[in-house]
Amino acid sequence: MAYIRKHKLSNGKLSKKYYFTVSYKDDDGKSRKVERVGSESLSETKRMARMAQAKLDQSAVIASTMKYSDFLKLWDNEVLNTNNMKENTIKQYHSIIVNHIVPGIGNRKMNKLTPRIVQSFINAKKADGCAKSTVNSILSVIKKSLEYAVVYCGYLSSNPAADVHLPRYISAPKKITPFTPDEMAKIFSHFTDAKIYPAILLSYHTGLRLGECCALAWSDVDMDNHTISVSKTVVGTSVQPLPKSKSSCRTVTFGIKLYHILEDIRLDQMKNRMKFGKFYSNSGLVCTVASGQMLLPNDFRYFNMWCKEQFGHGSFHVLRHTFATNLLEAGASLEMVSKTLGHASLNLTASTYSHVLDNRRNQLASIMDEAL
Repeated sequence: MAYIRKHKLSNGKLSKKYYFTVSYKDDDGKSRKVERVGSESLSETKRMARMAQAKLDQSAVIASTMKYSDFLKLWDNEVLNTNNMKENTIKQYHSIIVNHIVPGIGNRKMNKLTPRIVQSFINAKKADGCAKSTVNSILSVIKKSLEYAVVYCGYLSSNPAADVHLPRYISAPKKITPFTPDEMAKIFSHFTDAKIYPAILLSYHTGLRLGECCALAWSDVDMDNHTISVSKTVVGTSVQPLPKSKSSCRTVTFGIKLYHILEDIRLDQMKNRMKFGKFYSNSGLVCTVASGQMLLPNDFRYFNMWCKEQFGHGSFHVLRHTFATNLLEAGASLEMVSKTLGHASLNLTASTYSHVLDNRRNQLASIMDEAL
């Protein structure tokens, strides 16, 4: 039964509005009370109190009978399918729910989800070999969904995942294996007539990332000064400005080899424009399919598969590593390579290409031994 009263104000008078207190049992089974504002009418306040108590009782019943997997369906329907989320984000959430959360803790009743259970589940995902980014995404979905259960549904009094933390990951240094000259020769030979060939050449000669190659427009290329302005990338199917760090947006200098390559690409596009006529898409981009439309990151999946089949390693991103390795081995300064790649710090470049720097130091030691 609800407790109803008026508050005594600082001036000694009673408040105009009534206040009511309702009780409920929290997720641990302990009795709790919460006070809420009613109205100036006693009968109306009693009605509000009855409704509030009924809602709390109903929520308690739902929380004790509803499985977390069923609630996730409700959350999906009410939030994921109505929010202005990107399609790729929704797909990622669905994948996490189906492949990780439901098999792990989906059968748990809502009121039986405790911080300890959630933390143990997250720790187990790391122990199973899930990457840090994957575990972080799993925890994020759990936190967001249970927060909805607290704030919007009233099924839980508090979020059991609120204080759950990501397990500690010790990052092992990445071993970079650039393409060898023989491997590059095979790549050039195999992909000469492929639609992605211009992007392969562009990344090999500039170190541009895949999305940066796809987004590069002719207006970003200064043929007279041999420079490329990098300020955009392709995410999914759309061109977006480069995010966050100032270093990402940069100017890259290119040599005479790429100059002639770019001339050939432009000539091929002119031929295709005449061939396709009104069906040609004037995207203004450097790397396109024959009809002028933008290349997408998904168009490079075969390249990655082919490299792994042929060489046992490699992806489009390795072209960028090959470019950087070639520069460093040719004697380019670490600072210049770091700026060209658009790294956020010199330390990132140094740690990524430590093997090349070690080789240079060994070579220097040999030269010193011979000179002295």
